Amino acid sequence: MSEPVVRKDVDGKMPAGGSSRQREEVERECAKAVKEFRRVFGRPELGAYAPGRVNLMGGSIDYSGGPVIPVALQLVTVIVGRRSPNGDCRVVTLARTNQISDEDADHTFPVPTHPSKESHSVDIGGPQWAKYLKGVVALMNKNGDVPGFEAVIVSSVPLGGGLSSSAALEVATYKFLEQLCPQTGRPDLKQAALLCQEAEHRYANVPCGLMDQFVSMMAKESHALYIDCSTQEVEHLPLTDPNLALLIINSEYRHDLSETSTEGDRDYSSRRRTCENISSTLGIKWLRDLNQTGLEASRDQLSEVAYKRATHAVSEIDRSIRSRTILKQGKYREFGQLMTLSHYSLRDNYEVTVEELDEIVELTLRGHEGQTVYGSHLSGGGFGGCIVTLLHRDAVETVKTTISENYRSRHGKKATFVVCYPSDGAGVIDSNSILLRTPEN
Repeated sequence: MSEPVVRKDVDGKMPAGGSSRQREEVERECAKAVKEFRRVFGRPELGAYAPGRVNLMGGSIDYSGGPVIPVALQLVTVIVGRRSPNGDCRVVTLARTNQISDEDADHTFPVPTHPSKESHSVDIGGPQWAKYLKGVVALMNKNGDVPGFEAVIVSSVPLGGGLSSSAALEVATYKFLEQLCPQTGRPDLKQAALLCQEAEHRYANVPCGLMDQFVSMMAKESHALYIDCSTQEVEHLPLTDPNLALLIINSEYRHDLSETSTEGDRDYSSRRRTCENISSTLGIKWLRDLNQTGLEASRDQLSEVAYKRATHAVSEIDRSIRSRTILKQGKYREFGQLMTLSHYSLRDNYEVTVEELDEIVELTLRGHEGQTVYGSHLSGGGFGGCIVTLLHRDAVETVKTTISENYRSRHGKKATFVVCYPSDGAGVIDSNSILLRTPEN
């Protein structure tokens, strides 16, 4: 049987390892995609997938040059497809929310041209979900080599959940196009990830840092990925303790980082602008170059809000730097304490949490903090989404029960749960894979 995962296995196994779980997820999602592709187009010829992620440490500091520590999930976005007969692109997505209509879920467009160097933000048209994909297509089409294609997208990464469904879509699109037209690829994984980040900036209008694309592209089973966003240095940190578990708790309060608030400082983009303005005011490249002493000495130059934002960034950068060593040493209780402090700073100083997220954190820690539950914090850009909890595996069911019995979102929804198995980064499904076949083939 041809395997969907073409990258090499890695050292370091964990119970019910990430790659086996991820392989099952790829197979499941690929079957859905192939079924829909056959219904709409015919037989697919190739495919690709990329994982979502949770960030264990380093909340909202990747665009300030800080270090971050995410892990890739077994949950994936899958694309299957082939060249189109007429030169246009037609993409159907089954990864949908209530905001995506039937009409928007089936999108046809000409192959986007590579943007001029002068333009920063590009209005490419079409539904918001397609802008992430079309941005990657445009940036890979530098020499006009990208052909038209037909594709179907499916995903088990929750949309708007803070698990980086957008980066999973971008990276899966990159891997798909790399097969469709190999000469369009970048020379290394870092450059490929940076292309995907640029697509999100210029086409989806989301000024994200580089964490999400890096981990979706470069993650390794049973490891977290330490990324120094100021140097682009990466290091895989083992997460192989058989008693360790990562529980993702979805508040079911959805966010959209591309949305712009009318309330001034109540959206993702405004946070990044504030950090950039602080750096400009203080004459530094980014907040990575500021320590607590320097912040206090500069306090008179900052507004109260700016001071709070800088306080989060400076303290979170310090927590992330310390966490690298702590995680290597397997000191999970100490690491978990830093996770919880991170959440409190995201709540009080960066102000990107919502009441649902704060309530879930308190419920996870109730009666367990530092014992079987090590720590919890917000995953992603905030304003909704998920909490990630580091805990002893024996505590998973107890925490799930506590939250199920006590939590409801403001819309009356119950939380949902996923146990995370740190998994590999993106991969391809080549034309010989049995996953692209059905009994009709």
